[in-house]
Amino acid sequence: MPVALGPPDAVYTVRGVITALPQQSRNGEMRVHHEAIPDFTDRDGNVVGMRSMTMPFPLAPDVSTDGLQLGDKIRFRLEVRWNVGPTVRIASLELLPGSTPLELE
Repeated sequence: MPVALGPPDAVYTVRGVITALPQQSRNGEMRVHHEAIPDFTDRDGNVVGMRSMTMPFPLAPDVSTDGLQLGDKIRFRLEVRWNVGPTVRIASLELLPGSTPLELE
């Protein structure tokens, strides 16, 4: 039975490009090269920002990657919980048009 996580400490809407799907990862995470998150807040409540980078993200149990492919552009809801693992996870996602401009480093 899944453990109730409680409300997230922070939620961000983030865009990025899929670089690996869960079935290609040994730990079942999806890798995304995401745009910067300028208002990202650390566990002490300080706004520290996060630069654009490629990161692995666990997926919430109800998030499906059916139909997604490497290189797809997505918008996702990133939840952060500082005292419960996983610290970050993708809570929902949507496919963006391929022509969507992204600001990636």
